[in-house]
Amino acid sequence: MIRSFALPLTLDADGRTVFGRIFPFGSIAHIRERNAITGDIDEYDEEFLPGCTERMRQVAMSRGGAPAWIKFTLDHEVGFDHRVGYCTTMAEAEGGVDCSFKLYADARLDKVRSMLGESHTGLSIEFDDLAPPIIEGTLQRRRQINIGAVTATPIPVYAEARVLALRSDEDPVTNAGTPKLDAVRAMLAAMDSSDPAAVAVEP
Repeated sequence: MIRSFALPLTLDADGRTVFGRIFPFGSIAHIRERNAITGDIDEYDEEFLPGCTERMRQVAMSRGGAPAWIKFTLDHEVGFDHRVGYCTTMAEAEGGVDCSFKLYADARLDKVRSMLGESHTGLSIEFDDLAPPIIEGTLQRRRQINIGAVTATPIPVYAEARVLALRSDEDPVTNAGTPKLDAVRAMLAAMDSSDPAAVAVEP
């Protein structure tokens, strides 16, 4: 399944590390998507619950702390050449799930930074349910998920998601592998009540 999120983005000239919220808690979005089995259009409301990434974070801790298997891509393209980075940290805050991603230092870096700042101002997650969602009428509440990829996309869905910054290699905090979580969480807390959830429509 794919879900996309709006994001304002700031870029440093030599930035390679992206910090942001990949999806919010407490926001209900309307989903309209094609059923992969029947081909019919499914329509329902959806909410991600606190704790839904607990299993993923436990696996990351058992492997040294970084969920590096989560790919950072563009436009949901598959294949090795379409990976532009990988996830370095994942944490749950009061308002949602916060992650950082490291961009690869290859020949595409300038183009990727330009796309993130100009056209691809949305984040989208590719995920599966590890546990069946809690169903309350037309509302499906995601309680345990597995994220395979996060991609930059032009299509926003959840307005609360935010990429906060793209930092440079010269930033000693970035080099240490630990984002400024207190500052990030303070910024996210200020944003939590700013925008209503958008309507989610995925092909």
